[in-house]
Amino acid sequence: MYHLYLFNADESQKWEIPFQGITVTEELNLGVDGQVTISFPTILRYAEALNTDPESILVSAARHWKLYKDTTLLYAGILINRRLAGGQYGATSYVISIGGWDALLARRNTESYVFYDNDDSADIAWAEINRTNTEDDTGITRGTHPTTKNRQRTGIYDNLRDFIIGMSANKVDDGYDWEITPNKVFNIYYAPTLKGTSRPEIVIDSFNRLSFTADRPLQGRLANRVNVLGEGSGQDMVTASVEDSGTPRTTWGLLETTLAQKGVGSTSELEDRGNEYLAKMKSPTEDISVVVRDSSPDITSYAVGDTLTVKIEAINYEQEVRVIKRVLSIKESGEATVTLTFEE
Repeated sequence: MYHLYLFNADESQKWEIPFQGITVTEELNLGVDGQVTISFPTILRYAEALNTDPESILVSAARHWKLYKDTTLLYAGILINRRLAGGQYGATSYVISIGGWDALLARRNTESYVFYDNDDSADIAWAEINRTNTEDDTGITRGTHPTTKNRQRTGIYDNLRDFIIGMSANKVDDGYDWEITPNKVFNIYYAPTLKGTSRPEIVIDSFNRLSFTADRPLQGRLANRVNVLGEGSGQDMVTASVEDSGTPRTTWGLLETTLAQKGVGSTSELEDRGNEYLAKMKSPTEDISVVVRDSSPDITSYAVGDTLTVKIEAINYEQEVRVIKRVLSIKESGEATVTLTFEE
């Protein structure tokens, strides 16, 4: 059974929220977000039993949330937005937008000008979190932090979450994986030990999947030459171009694209960003998504970043693939499904 709790800032107050539905999306190196749907009449009765009202519980001050499956803490974070809907006869429902603890960093910036020259990227990320913590503590602490690649980074009031994402494996070749756990621990993972574990015991096949999609990029989406535009303008713009001239180029012909990376002034950084895009798009791979019940496999038995085995008979597909996105959808009854997106 799932339980959703709201807390005030110091957790001296706690409310178990009666929900109609919850959706939580976690994506590798991007964070957590979602929404909660609440019946207004139901939460009104709940609030009145506590001698208060729904607005006092939900929006009167900073609130944070925690989602449990039985006694296992799955996700936690802050509230983003409250939408109240109704009609002629009054309010009918709330939709509460939620974010993980990374949403705190989305409301913090770097300073007016920061410059890191050949510094470890994990240290850069933590230095910025630590700096903002000294002004107003987010409660985020430093966890696993291996030595990573040295990078050059410039920030001018940059969104802090985006600043951290910009050094991740989603954005640059040889980047790190990162997470902020439900307990507010900021972890970095770096090759050869990126986030996740191989779980050969977990197989997604016709016996446990509810549905699937398999997308394969073809000539109109592939790219084997990537031109990357950095800071500056005109002839003073810093640029880089990376390409693959191997078998994919021979098979598909020249396919170009352009990436705009206006805040980057280092050619090597631009090449890293181009190479990351090139690695994913130079030749076709299957982008697999499946829907399963939360109990098969049990959602507490694997995490984003883990490698599972997926079988799809129609395309003779059987691969160990990495979970890069997980969407948990919970109904009022407690029934739940999970949509998993994989990367080869």
